[in-house]
Amino acid sequence: ADVESAARGFPTTGGALKRFADSGLLFFRAGELFNRRAAFLTALDEVGGASKALKSDIVLKQVMDRSNDLILNLGKANRAQWQKGLLSIPTQFMQILIAWTLRL
Repeated sequence: ADVESAARGFPTTGGALKRFADSGLLFFRAGELFNRRAAFLTALDEVGGASKALKSDIVLKQVMDRSNDLILNLGKANRAQWQKGLLSIPTQFMQILIAWTLRL
């Protein structure tokens, strides 16, 4: 019955719970989106604009790398071991301070 309901587009319990849990992240996600877009636009401006970046994959990669540097490489791919599992809860805000300190 659940599979048939999901196939017809009706919400299932798991999806409803996930949407409810994600609703608390609305402002966090909006802030992250703003920061990532601002970093990308800044990096794009440093390279010389969109017309120059779109001509070459190498230049576009430079833009992406620079925008990643501007957001302190705070993505999932750059997590340290202490940022995983239960230890990530008490140390969740240390990532920004440590990344910023390493940039000095």
